[in-house]
Amino acid sequence: MPQGEHEYMKKTISYLLAFCWIIAVFTFTSCGDGSLDGQKETPAATEEPSVVPEPAATPEPATEEELRRAIKALGDEGDQLTLKGEYYERLYAMDAFGEEDYIALAQVYNAQGDWERQRLMLSKAMRLYPCQTYAEQVSGIIVRRDSGDEGAAALAAQMMAALEQQDAQALKDLTGTQEWKREMLGDLAGIMNRIQYRTENEVLQIAADGIYCEIVWCSGGGSLFFYRNDTAETAIGSAALGAEGYEGPVEVSFYDGEGNELQTYRGTMNGGVCTGQITVSYQGTEYTGQLGEDGRTLEEQEKGAASRGAVCYAYAPGGKAYLYQQDTTVEDFRIDAAYLALPEYEEWR
Repeated sequence: MPQGEHEYMKKTISYLLAFCWIIAVFTFTSCGDGSLDGQKETPAATEEPSVVPEPAATPEPATEEELRRAIKALGDEGDQLTLKGEYYERLYAMDAFGEEDYIALAQVYNAQGDWERQRLMLSKAMRLYPCQTYAEQVSGIIVRRDSGDEGAAALAAQMMAALEQQDAQALKDLTGTQEWKREMLGDLAGIMNRIQYRTENEVLQIAADGIYCEIVWCSGGGSLFFYRNDTAETAIGSAALGAEGYEGPVEVSFYDGEGNELQTYRGTMNGGVCTGQITVSYQGTEYTGQLGEDGRTLEEQEKGAASRGAVCYAYAPGGKAYLYQQDTTVEDFRIDAAYLALPEYEEWR
């Protein structure tokens, strides 16, 4: 082989060997994922966020024992008071109530301002465990209502209209309706119920047990209207209220059990007694009399009346007939709020 060709072949072989070496290195590197020692690199571990397991929910008490244990652990305010009431009601539904449970649930209702359910629960306790204390507690509860109670508002409007018109018969009819019994008595007939209905300027207070009923309306204008009824007699009247009690015009009428008018008094109250002229309508005749500043009569006394222990206080026109009060003396006789059967008004709190 000529010398030139020999040198050419040597160079060509050298180039081929170099190229093969480069290919081998590239292949080796690719198989090793770029690691020089040919071992695959392990990617860095990614830390997972830690998860705190939620506490298991406390199971709802279901048995009587569980409910009583739960009640014992609860407080007397807010959500705990609400939950306590719910647990007591579950016990009641399970027929697992004892005397103390009735009283405790009544106290929960009282704390929640639910006086109607408080009254109902106490009345059940009273019937199951009769005692004077429970009866007094039931009678002492005041159920408070306002214009938001549509049923009570409708009845209150009728009562106030009849009182303003001094219509005793309308009130007697109203208090005998099923609507009245449902709204005012519920199933508590025979127990004294006290209901207070309020508007922004007026207060209507009712005390009723199904036989006896007293309604007192203190209007925003400073006047008091009242109605009182039992099986024997009905009284209805109006009077002006001052800072210290009755001050100003007063009128009171009395009716028998059948609705027949007995007598009507008209006068003026000062310092708790009637003063000045008193006018009495009795059996179709109008009698008048004069009273002093202390409420005592200034009328001349008939000898016959005095001999019978009676005091004359009003005369018919012409002085031929008079009205008198038996079993008293001129010194003791007075026409005051008690004589006129005016209620001792006090706003229930």
